[in-house]
Amino acid sequence: MLRFSTAAALDAAAVAALVNTAYRGDTSRRGWTTEADLLGGQRTDVELVDALIHTEGSRIELAWQGDRLVACVHLQRAADEIRVGMLSVHPECQGRGIGKAVLARVESLALAETDARRLTMAVITRRQELLAYYGRRGYLSSDRYSAFPQDPRYGVPRVGDLRLVWLEKRI
Repeated sequence: MLRFSTAAALDAAAVAALVNTAYRGDTSRRGWTTEADLLGGQRTDVELVDALIHTEGSRIELAWQGDRLVACVHLQRAADEIRVGMLSVHPECQGRGIGKAVLARVESLALAETDARRLTMAVITRRQELLAYYGRRGYLSSDRYSAFPQDPRYGVPRVGDLRLVWLEKRI
């Protein structure tokens, strides 16, 4: 069973480690969410996570199994929507329904605590398996695209033409 909590400043290092483990480097290859072939370097760092924790309208939800942090997700209020990002499940825990439970938590929080009725997220267009995963959960392409950030704090591209597509789900 998962237990949820909201990240505090003292959680920033654990969140950054989890996100990097889920998406980058050899450890990420144990799960299906790896971006290691597309991007090198880090996905985030402690300073970026700490800034998100302290930003108005921003929240990082943590999912625990016992004392182990197994997943996290970032929520950012923006006008009439909640932007969902940094959804990460530890590679050793993937394929067990944890990501699905975290998304259900996101929807529950959005409905209970805000008047937002739309969730949005940006996904790398080359991540077809991830796009399909979110599609099965009701996130549809908005046909809005943006360039991948050219900031090494988010990763160093190993391939050309990395773009993000914005997905949207009405709740």
